[in-house]
Amino acid sequence: MTGTSPSENVYTIIPTDYVIHTVTTLELSNLALFYDYHDINGVNYLFTIFRYKKDFMKYIILASPEASSSDKKVLFFGVNYDGTLLQTYRIDDVFTAPMSIVRSKISMYWRYDQYDLCFKVPNINSYNSVKEHILNLFTFPHLTYVIFGKLMINFTLIEGYYYPSYFGRVNYGSKQVDPLTTFDFCKGTLVSKMNEQLTAIWNTQNFAVINQFPELDDNTPENVIIGGVNDYVFNTRNSAKIITKATYSTGLSFQANEIKGNFLNYIPLKTFLKIKDIEEETFLIAFSNTPYSSSGSSNKSDKFPMYATFGRSSFQNPKQSIITENIESFIVYEKDDTFQEYKDGAINFCFKYDKDSNKLLVYEDGFLLYLVEEKGEIVLSDLKPYQLGNKAIYNPAKNSAKDGVDYFLNPEEDTMK
Repeated sequence: MTGTSPSENVYTIIPTDYVIHTVTTLELSNLALFYDYHDINGVNYLFTIFRYKKDFMKYIILASPEASSSDKKVLFFGVNYDGTLLQTYRIDDVFTAPMSIVRSKISMYWRYDQYDLCFKVPNINSYNSVKEHILNLFTFPHLTYVIFGKLMINFTLIEGYYYPSYFGRVNYGSKQVDPLTTFDFCKGTLVSKMNEQLTAIWNTQNFAVINQFPELDDNTPENVIIGGVNDYVFNTRNSAKIITKATYSTGLSFQANEIKGNFLNYIPLKTFLKIKDIEEETFLIAFSNTPYSSSGSSNKSDKFPMYATFGRSSFQNPKQSIITENIESFIVYEKDDTFQEYKDGAINFCFKYDKDSNKLLVYEDGFLLYLVEEKGEIVLSDLKPYQLGNKAIYNPAKNSAKDGVDYFLNPEEDTMK
């Protein structure tokens, strides 16, 4: 069913000409994912389209809301299109899946079972750093869904939009989520890829979702990203919009200025601290994107917020017995008697949870020493390293780094066993 009026019915929420635009751009540019902006009933959405075969469906469109409309949910649309006939409709087989992070191990709760997430990363000597940065994808505000009982997608809120930050297959046999998203790590910059195409970049000073094209905009400055398995070049953002273009770096592109920034850290605490004045027993268990590194050097960036992870358990919750919540945190330079104190030797850490604002206030004096002394180890057993010798060879004529790759994101059937 097609139509151009967003008010006709559930099948025609997205105008037909816009659906055709996203499909043709995806196909003509040979993209794994294509990002764009669109308005639905007065709400701004970040649209993501990718190929997915199921019955007559050939594509899925994800519509994730702007932060100012955070009461809205991510919308999922199926698209049947053969170049002539077009159908666009809401997908109903979509369910939210709670997440938890305990001692840097990320788990999804789905159908009364716990599934551990895995991550495909380069085989380099920076496992801790890349895993810390990946953890921020799940400590920043996020929404997690499972489509058709197979495809898991996590959306992370960064700079105004929930963007799809992680794709994975639900593996019912191993009780894991097998990664479809691949990460490269370029001296502090986390590069996300699907089928060897760039989809996002992130560090303490830069963030963008990426449409990969062979050619970048001539009138927009470029930065080069080096130090990973591959090297990349991207158009710097010249507006509040988070979408930009990028590609693999070759030849003269190395003459561009190098990207600035460092990785976002994650600090699991050795000692869980019980939070006072909360009825249900709750513990402070981690900090993410802190302004300090564990070595004590400054890693301050005002571009992104800091979060604390609270943890609690619920025996009577059959779907998620371990519950973690990420609370935005602020460093303050004054405190009063209402602040909670933690003392251990030279450590004197003071903090306060404000129930009215749902914020954590952290007293600056003593915070650095506390982070250095209490930083726990990072779980690395969930990483799936790939060898540097497997680096992609980019073909600009095909806009592809892997010959014969099936760009459909359909989970393999044996994951259902």
